[in-house]
Amino acid sequence: MTAPRAMIDFVPEDRLGRRVLFTPGPVSCSAGVLAAAQSDIGSWDADTTEVMRDVQRRLLSVCAGRDELCVTLLPGSGTYGVEAMLGTCVAKDGSVLVVRNGMYGQRLVDLCQMLGIGWHAVDGPEDRAIDPAMIDEALHAHPEVSHVALCHCETTSGVLHPLSEIGRVAGLHAKRLLVDAMATFCGYEVGPGKEIDFGVTPIDMLVASANKCVQGMPGLVYAIAPRATLERSTGNARSLSLDLAAQHAHAERTGRFRFTPPTHVLLAMQRALVEMEEEGGVGARSERYRGNAARTVERLGEMGIEPFVEAGSRSHICTTFRWPREDFDFAGFIGAVRRRGYILFPQQVTREATFRIGSIGNIGPCEVDGLCDAIGEAMEEVGVAISGAGRRVSGRKAAAC
Repeated sequence: MTAPRAMIDFVPEDRLGRRVLFTPGPVSCSAGVLAAAQSDIGSWDADTTEVMRDVQRRLLSVCAGRDELCVTLLPGSGTYGVEAMLGTCVAKDGSVLVVRNGMYGQRLVDLCQMLGIGWHAVDGPEDRAIDPAMIDEALHAHPEVSHVALCHCETTSGVLHPLSEIGRVAGLHAKRLLVDAMATFCGYEVGPGKEIDFGVTPIDMLVASANKCVQGMPGLVYAIAPRATLERSTGNARSLSLDLAAQHAHAERTGRFRFTPPTHVLLAMQRALVEMEEEGGVGARSERYRGNAARTVERLGEMGIEPFVEAGSRSHICTTFRWPREDFDFAGFIGAVRRRGYILFPQQVTREATFRIGSIGNIGPCEVDGLCDAIGEAMEEVGVAISGAGRRVSGRKAAAC
């Protein structure tokens, strides 16, 4: 059996200050993406306009030729994009129904409260996807809402919500979706019959980030929406700089950002999109992520560490695992994994003690095996015994990939 090829082109040693990120974003970038950010271009220069247009074109190509769609770029974190989406798309006297079963669903509520947008929440359990019937019931109770807002993959836990089913229910009530797809766009296939289907799902706007499944750098978000959405949203915005309708109109007219863009991040994003196409597109990338997640679940299962989310609701973006025992030294464990060159995120679910492992970024089976070896060693370092099966490749470091 051929050994898996390493995707990370550096040895994860402390002395280098470089580590492999097994987080749901930011993610580990390729050498090509990091190198692309080394060039300087002017914010109003023709080069920046050319790069911006190319990034928009490549993102639209992911959307399976939907001519009615457009891409609007905005500097900032993912939350900037979500705030901009809510503030732009919801009328000043409007309200939304929010799907909430984790931190990012709660953030949608927090943003609505900050923006003065009326809201109602559909609350679901942390370990499974929302039942679309609950949304149907809530829309019957609150017919005044204009949109259903949700985080497609609730990365608090790794739950993936059934976007097409939620869209079908929303459509029956003549409502449209506002989708936080930070962790799913370019990580799940787009097109007819796929996980994200703009043709049948009534998506008013979808927002995502350069630093997740695109495998670029943090600091740039993008909104994908029908042009009609942005045209009818003019004047809604509660913020000058987070007005997506104004940014879209300005970019169409001038080929520029309204305010200083993150030019280096933009260059890195362009390179990341090229690399995604070279990999085989979103389909190939999605398969790699799916393989990463499955391999992680298998390896940790051999150590007696089980997933928190039920299998039918589990994404391949990140997986939440239960602690192996109640008195687990989590801080010591995370530190031990970090010393071996890997970064994990702590728990965010409230019901149980857990930790998360991301499956996205410039990583493959070689890096996954290196991480799982490190986890096994770290578990034993903090006093958790690992079975023989869990140690089956123990001792082989990521540097040997």
